[in-house]
Parts: sequence; structure tokens; C-alpha cells
Amino acid sequence: MIVDKAKIGELAGESIATFEDINLAVPRGKYTVDFYENYFRFHGLTFNHMIEYKNITRGFILPLPSPQPISIVLQLHKHKPLVQGQTVYNYIIIHTKKETINTIKTRLIPEIV
Repeated sequence: MIVDKAKIGELAGESIATFEDINLAVPRGKYTVDFYENYFRFHGLTFNHMIEYKNITRGFILPLPSPQPISIVLQLHKHKPLVQGQTVYNYIIIHTKKETINTIKTRLIPEIV
């Protein structure tokens, strides 16, 4: 019953796509992000979080001065923020370089570049 509620193990299904070593400014750290049908899960050395897509209310792509030219900001629903210890996060901020090219193998499409 615990494995079913936590959506881990075989009951979670296989991820659609996975990104490794993603830099997050909020919450701070490097995470691996797994995308599933109804949610995405990111996990680092200390924390694991599951965010349902319906919990994201807004998304922004903001240019920044170098060396990190792009910032992706995801606003979470005000009643379901991300909680780490006693800290509450209403936004997830991802930093990435615009010139970065990654090859992603997905379960839906053979390959995306």
C-alpha cells in the first residue's frame, strides 16, 4: 500500500524521458528529472519531489546575462507549494545554457534532439 501511494517501484510505470544533472536555483541543487504521464519527479542527493502537471499554474522562459543565458520559472499552485523541511517554495527555477544540445531518448518518440 505504501509503494502504491508513493508511486515508486514497478507501480510508477516507466518514465517518458529523463534529464540528468539539471541545475535548479530554487530549490538549490543538482537534480535528475524524470517525466511521467501525469507528473514529473526530481531527485537529488537529499530531497525527492513529485510535481503533478496540473499543479503548475504558469511557466516563464527568461533570458539572463551569461554564462547562464536562460532561466525557466515554473509557478506552482498556491495551495500545493513545494516543501523542503520548513521552507516553502512557490516557484521552481531552472538554469540552463541556451547553446546546450542534448539527445533525449523517450518512450513516445524514438529520439528528440
